[in-house]
Amino acid sequence: DGSSAPFIFLVQSAGIQEQDAHKRFFVIKETIKIENGDSWAQVSPYEGFKVTLEIDFDHKKVKESGQKLSIDFAQQSYLKEISRARTFGYMKDVEMMQRQNLALGASMDNAIALSDDDVLNEDGMRYQNEFVKHKILDIVGDLYLLGSNLIGHYEGYKTGHLLNDQLLSAILERPDTWSIETFKSKDSPIQFYSEDWQNSL
Repeated sequence: DGSSAPFIFLVQSAGIQEQDAHKRFFVIKETIKIENGDSWAQVSPYEGFKVTLEIDFDHKKVKESGQKLSIDFAQQSYLKEISRARTFGYMKDVEMMQRQNLALGASMDNAIALSDDDVLNEDGMRYQNEFVKHKILDIVGDLYLLGSNLIGHYEGYKTGHLLNDQLLSAILERPDTWSIETFKSKDSPIQFYSEDWQNSL
């Protein structure tokens, strides 16, 4: 449906199987930043997992919804606050792409469709600030390509998958700025993730 909610449902339905290995975390030790024009993204040390993002879309509804958001996943629920946020785009762009046999599956059933000044979906928005929340959803997915849950603070402005990919490459090229750690004590960083996030790991 354009969000991560169906995938979360399938993961939760599969259940949890306890393993005999300790969970690994990707711990950021130093700040790494990537810039492309006026867009930028960075990760820095943080005792937990936090995402701070500002988007900049020249559209009435996007501006009204709020274009900046900071989520500390120890305090706020990914499942409740982020997972149902849908991708979005201009209906005119979708129609043009489909004439070129692209984005053939895109519809108002799996995206927020925008006219020049309004949201076209009859059911409206799932969250008041769904646009920036979907971009945070994208970031969470991109960061997991590191292979482990991140312990650090991601910050960005006008980011996208390409910039995030460049950031991940920069991180992996600097093994002196991060470490892979497991935590065997009750002081594990797992407590830095909200309970529902832990249950979906």
